[in-house]
Amino acid sequence: MKRLNQILTIVMAAFTGAFIGHGLYIYWEYQAHPEFYAMWSAPWYVQLFAPGIVLICVLVAGAAAKIFLSRKLKKP
Repeated sequence: MKRLNQILTIVMAAFTGAFIGHGLYIYWEYQAHPEFYAMWSAPWYVQLFAPGIVLICVLVAGAAAKIFLSRKLKKP
């Protein structure tokens, strides 16, 4: 059970890091090529909505699983 808890922590941290890295890359790309993003009708940060929703789902599911595991570990 502790191993599963560690794996959940790693997965949650990996998704968070990937989201932050993706966001930084999109911002860097926007700063380097603003004329490319000027053609779009939506702002540059709209590209972060779908990965953000996935991240929230992963974090909520991971937190629920961690709470379940912690309660399961405390019971004799």
